[in-house]
Amino acid sequence: MTEILPPLLREQVAELAAEMGQTVEEFVVQTVLARVEAAAFIKARFGVSKPGDLTSFLDSAPDRPPLPGDELPDEVAEWVNELKKTPRSE
Repeated sequence: MTEILPPLLREQVAELAAEMGQTVEEFVVQTVLARVEAAAFIKARFGVSKPGDLTSFLDSAPDRPPLPGDELPDEVAEWVNELKKTPRSE
């Protein structure tokens, strides 16, 4: 099963499996299963959503300064302000 993994990834998987007391095969199966279950959850929960579904909700947020302690770091605030200038596509 691990023959398809690149050598470095194969080594990392083997180390993690050993740390968890599992065989490489058990670790890979559990990891893939977790990913499949997560994908199924996301699809069930959000599968019918469209990119613009939250737009009206987000647009209803008040346009006021953040509460103390909720401010964005300056570099993030600059990035957000640049995004606001970009037209949305829905």
